[in-house]
Amino acid sequence: MKWLIFVFILLLSTSIQAELVVNEVMYNEPEGLTSLEWIELYNNSDTVVNLDAYELDINGSLLSLPSQSISGREYTLLVRKLYKGTGSTSFESYWGNDSDVWGDDPFENTVTEPIELTFSLPNSSGSIELLMNSIPISSFSWDDEGIDGVSFERKYTDSSYFEQSVSREYSTPGGVNSVTPLPFDISLDFVKPYFEGSAPLMIYSFTNRSLDSIGYLSLYLTDSNSYHESIYIPIDSLQFDEPFVETVVVGQPGWMYRDITASLNFIDQDDRPENDTVKLTLIGYLYPPLIISEFYANPPSTFEWIEIYNRSYSIIDLSDWYLGDALQLNRISDTSILLPPHDFAVITQNKEMFEGYYPLLTGNILLVEPLSWSQLNNDTDSIRLVDNYEIQADLIAYQLSTNNEFAYGREFLVAYYPEINRSELMFGTPGYENDLFKFALNDKITINLNSRYYSYGGEPLQISLTFPEAESYSIKIYNKSGQHLLTIVEDERLTRSEYQWAGGNVTGRQLPIGIYIIVVEADGVAKAKETFVIVK
Repeated sequence: MKWLIFVFILLLSTSIQAELVVNEVMYNEPEGLTSLEWIELYNNSDTVVNLDAYELDINGSLLSLPSQSISGREYTLLVRKLYKGTGSTSFESYWGNDSDVWGDDPFENTVTEPIELTFSLPNSSGSIELLMNSIPISSFSWDDEGIDGVSFERKYTDSSYFEQSVSREYSTPGGVNSVTPLPFDISLDFVKPYFEGSAPLMIYSFTNRSLDSIGYLSLYLTDSNSYHESIYIPIDSLQFDEPFVETVVVGQPGWMYRDITASLNFIDQDDRPENDTVKLTLIGYLYPPLIISEFYANPPSTFEWIEIYNRSYSIIDLSDWYLGDALQLNRISDTSILLPPHDFAVITQNKEMFEGYYPLLTGNILLVEPLSWSQLNNDTDSIRLVDNYEIQADLIAYQLSTNNEFAYGREFLVAYYPEINRSELMFGTPGYENDLFKFALNDKITINLNSRYYSYGGEPLQISLTFPEAESYSIKIYNKSGQHLLTIVEDERLTRSEYQWAGGNVTGRQLPIGIYIIVVEADGVAKAKETFVIVK
């Protein structure tokens, strides 16, 4: 959900502070269920107020309020439907415990039983005016639907501003508004993992909702076992209502997924500790389990296919994974389809036509026709693979000639690896290891690394080579986008087979975390590549 904040001006008809105010409104009800509309009134005084002296003008229709008192600094909720009865939903069933009784739930025990009244709040535009003895004292008007299921809250009890709720529950009926500043309040707004082919990343955002500036924060990541990581937040001072966003590298080498809790270090002091914590599934360096290995974008008929490979040591269920092009993702399956470790699955546009073209593969490979298909462009497009946590696991962006009728695949089965080659045969090798077109070579180069993961401060990267006889050789390092970063050897004879690299570029500066490629070439004879990852 996008956390767009809509600011509305509350027009007060008098210059004095009202005792009773319209404090929060749910007019764009959750899931389009109009029975969940409600209005919250707040007694902004220290004295008891009786509602029988008040009326509500809702879009020009007057609504009398019952004879019920509100204590000083307390709330009253006016709801469209309090109990479900024989209906489908109600305020008590949605915000309470769905017992059709008030007061048998922790939330219900902290909120006075709401008052059920007959009214209607349109989504697109409307107004609510509170009248005392026919004199307007408080009002709220809107001309935008806002975010579905998120209430609008008055920021200060004596102010004219409303904002959409920032509560994790999307509203705060019967309680202090989530947008109202408290003496010490830091809101951890979101924490989201993502992957770009280099390392497991996490983006997080928080906002200082305290009355004063804050600084020297840390974000703690913990799980139910032994994992604990502290991320220092590089700010000296964050002002009131000021947000902070940062992307960091997280996770452990032995992880694929891990359920963790993210929390800010001042949670024990926070006036709203409930917004200091986020639970999420984090990814580690074993991610992703599935990658795109080969595809056929321009077959002779409408049976495009995309091959995915399980690079993990676990069985992966394809249900709730998504595959698509640059514009649209499609769910692979809504039922369980199990892909064994180190095996392939072929996702095809039309299973029947695929089997007609590849009759010998029928029954020998895992073939899936998804619920829907996004037609791949023949020339330029992207193929995206998204996991069941909505994390983009892999991406192939391709540019092909318009009349190219070959399948294309990766030589190295690495997520986000940018280089693809055409298949040796036009129709590819769906369901099996890629057989890609290669130039004829007289001999081979082999590259062995002491580790696929290099960390600054650790041991240098050891590069061990075997190579054929040639007039000259080169050893170069590229990033995953194919940009040349460093030359270790250029157009000279190799006099040794062991080389070291300490992580710097041509100027000696450290390269950022990510995937890199070592390319060794024996001029006119052979060429080889190997990938490695710089981690923190």
